[in-house]
Amino acid sequence: MQFWPILGILQGYFKRPFIIALFCGNAKPHSLSEYLRDLVGELQGLCRGFVVKGKQFSLMVTSVICDAPARAFIKGIKSHTGYSGCDKCIQGGVYKKHRMTFPEVYSSRRTDASFYSMSDEEHHVATSPLKDTSVGMVSGFPHDYMHLVCLGVMRRLFDLWLASGPLRCRISSHQSKLISMVLIDLKDYIPTDFVRKPRPLSERLRWKATELRQFLLYTGPVVLRDVLSTPVYNNFMLLFVAIFILSSDIMCCLK
Repeated sequence: MQFWPILGILQGYFKRPFIIALFCGNAKPHSLSEYLRDLVGELQGLCRGFVVKGKQFSLMVTSVICDAPARAFIKGIKSHTGYSGCDKCIQGGVYKKHRMTFPEVYSSRRTDASFYSMSDEEHHVATSPLKDTSVGMVSGFPHDYMHLVCLGVMRRLFDLWLASGPLRCRISSHQSKLISMVLIDLKDYIPTDFVRKPRPLSERLRWKATELRQFLLYTGPVVLRDVLSTPVYNNFMLLFVAIFILSSDIMCCLK
């Protein structure tokens, strides 16, 4: 059984997201038009404007947050595993080591205008109903860092350090146990702002995104110091600083 929630949050109001709609089925929706029909109709009406207590208001969607498979589905584009699957730049993928890669760094960017005109026919597999709303089909779909960084990069770093990485960056079982012991010792000092307490590295494959985020932004810089080699630790700290800045409302002006 799959649940596809549609959540809403008003920009400028610091409230928790609230459920607008919920789709339930044995698989993802078969018809994109049917799945989005009610949402598109309501967004079109809200964008045209509405009156509340004698004042005219309008509503525009600034961003749509979803993981890569869902993003490809509702945009009607190739999956991220396809040769034209990158939804941010125009380049053909390169299949390497059983993975689709996009090695170009300075490839031309996709724009909302190029998406609407379908200038890259290989990128599209269907026409998304969201094209008829105010949603930017490229600018309005930011990549989510929960999947890319927490469940992606951070989990990959653990694999490199503990299992599959080259010897120059791998740590011993003794070092792994040492890190786990410090993580467990930190349990009593983790405030209730965090929904989970630290767990040992032996359970890392069952760590949730919040645990990986906690390790990356809070406990990792402490427990890894003097355990990882200096180059590997500095590499981790570069990621820590970058994500710390990007996730900070004060330090990052990209709103």
